[in-house]
Amino acid sequence: MINKDKIYSSKRQNFLIALCFIVYCSSYLGKYTFNASINSVINFYGVLEDDAGLIGSTFFFAYGAGQIINGILCRFYNKKYMLGFSLVLSTLINIAIYLGIPFNYIKYIWFVNGFSLSCLWSSIVLILSESLAPKYFAKAVVILSFCTPLGTILAYAMSALFVAVSSFKDAFLCGGIIMLICGLGWILAFDKATLDKNEQAYYLNESTAQSSEETDQTKPVVQTKIKRKVASSVIVLVCILGLFSVINYFMRDGLSTWVPKILKEGYELPESVSIILTLVVPLLGALGAYLAVPASRKIKNPINLSAIFFLGEVVTVGLIALSFRVNMWLVLALLGLVNLFAQAICNLFTSILPLTMRDKVNSGLLSGLLNGCGYIGATISTYGLGYLQTLNIGWVSIFIILTACAIIPVVTSVGIIIAQKIKRKKEERII
Repeated sequence: MINKDKIYSSKRQNFLIALCFIVYCSSYLGKYTFNASINSVINFYGVLEDDAGLIGSTFFFAYGAGQIINGILCRFYNKKYMLGFSLVLSTLINIAIYLGIPFNYIKYIWFVNGFSLSCLWSSIVLILSESLAPKYFAKAVVILSFCTPLGTILAYAMSALFVAVSSFKDAFLCGGIIMLICGLGWILAFDKATLDKNEQAYYLNESTAQSSEETDQTKPVVQTKIKRKVASSVIVLVCILGLFSVINYFMRDGLSTWVPKILKEGYELPESVSIILTLVVPLLGALGAYLAVPASRKIKNPINLSAIFFLGEVVTVGLIALSFRVNMWLVLALLGLVNLFAQAICNLFTSILPLTMRDKVNSGLLSGLLNGCGYIGATISTYGLGYLQTLNIGWVSIFIILTACAIIPVVTSVGIIIAQKIKRKKEERII
């Protein structure tokens, strides 16, 4: 029997948003504890930067590939148990590091950790698109936009605390326990928060019936034609934004991983202090994720909007290269601004677009594809920047390389705008 009160309940929909927020936020304790502790890992095991960076890259490679695979397959999953199992498995892997697994094996279990956690985001986006009324989408996007910065802050704060008072390994134990609790909580609360297939079908039929009352009989035919035309444009859009996502995650995760080392080496800070100061970066990232929502309402073209944010990255990273030897606090603030722009782009690609385009493409699929493309960039940057350090290139040179990368989307967007104007002029001449 269909429970109409459950379907339209604002309490249920708010509860679902909160549940998704808590679960996904907790996953960052399984994702970023290693990155936050990378200086401690290097010192404890006596390894080089590229060796430690390779572990982060194996995670991002597995996470990115998993995002694409899970984006395609997520509609077939039993999400109640799939997401709960993902967090439990990540718990076991984090506890293995706490127990002192040899360094040579960490990259293998961290690969499994990345693939395990990769099922979360695309599934969550699909759940929200199926179990929320459209009027709740903006609210869900804003709230979930804080998952990445808040989860990153928690991971780094927890690591800094344990580095200061005990051992970096304790952070893996604490994070694992929190994920275990959240995973079990997800399984217990899932049925209460989401709609089953019959309830989803009923809600969809009701929405379709209401829409048809407001339109004439020819409208469905027009919609079908539009959808067929949009399909090819969506493919082109995904290809362009996929490239942009690679570059954005290259910037974001490369810097997030190595900021503690940048501060420690560049300004001779104690390790725990460098980790704590790193929290400034995701704090500003939270603001960027929030700003992406009103910005997307004013600038509808996602290519142009993301290019504006990339232009901000170009200017900011360029300023970091110029001021690196001048003032630590200025550099730290600029690193936060880079994360602000990066998080805005990330939120646009993985939350706003998938939900607003759900009538054109499966939300979980689009989110998984763009997120997966992004983690290709994260894979390259985590190991690549570590490798560049072993060559003694210097951080200023690395910042110049990052600036050059961020220019690519800006130039691409300008090129598209120019091409469109030329095309319009040719059409006007023909007319």
